[in-house]
Amino acid sequence: MAAALRNELLGLSPEDVLKLPERLEAIDPDSVRAALTTHLSSRNIVVVLVATADEYVPRLRRTWPEAQVHVVDFREGLEL
Repeated sequence: MAAALRNELLGLSPEDVLKLPERLEAIDPDSVRAALTTHLSSRNIVVVLVATADEYVPRLRRTWPEAQVHVVDFREGLEL
């Protein structure tokens, strides 16, 4: 219902909601890469990743050596 209402407000057909899966499947990695390159800058992006630091931090630092990586222990702020 909300998606159909959104489409109505945007002047789109309510049936466009049904076409979304097909449209998403048509997106290829090169198109995503081109859009990211055009619209995002690595200088002003923040990414939050919830994962095991031992596993991901080395890969993140290898892939983006200029990025600031801050690790926060999941227990921080909890009373144990």
